[in-house]
Amino acid sequence: IVGTPDTTPPVVSLTSPAGGESWPAGSAHNITWTATDNVTVASVDLALSTDGGATFPTAIATGIANSGTYAWTVPLALSSTARVRVFARDGSGNVASDSSHTNFAITGFNVVASAGANGSISPSGTIGVAAGATPTFTITPATGYHVADVLVNGVSVGAVTSYTFAPIAANQTIAASFAINTYTLT
Repeated sequence: IVGTPDTTPPVVSLTSPAGGESWPAGSAHNITWTATDNVTVASVDLALSTDGGATFPTAIATGIANSGTYAWTVPLALSSTARVRVFARDGSGNVASDSSHTNFAITGFNVVASAGANGSISPSGTIGVAAGATPTFTITPATGYHVADVLVNGVSVGAVTSYTFAPIAANQTIAASFAINTYTLT
């Protein structure tokens, strides 16, 4: 019948990552899906969850064509509970979605960077990095202080103000300490 509104939503199925995969951060993988509709699938959105699918706050791609494949560079969002969701929309605004059926892992390594009192390290905290990354850290003493020592994985690398890791293949730590400047008056 002419003019009958389309009320039938698309049918969509995410085929990869389905769950159980272990994809390194920075690597390239295809997200794949099938989506059909009684008229046409107008667009597809892809999103990432790192909390087992409770939320999908990270847009991967929005408003893309229903090609069934999206070339994805896996982000530095290290997680053992990652999932991808595909969201299909037809021309009448009907929607359907599907996501990874179980968790997959986005792998890499963590560098834990800390600084003692009277100075800072940048970046600081727990920083996720891809395998082979060579992150650089800047150590800055507060006014009137100097770098006393920098420990990388518990081993002194000296009183440096910058440190670049060799290609990373395991979790790492870097910790800076500071001391007050002293002067001798004669």
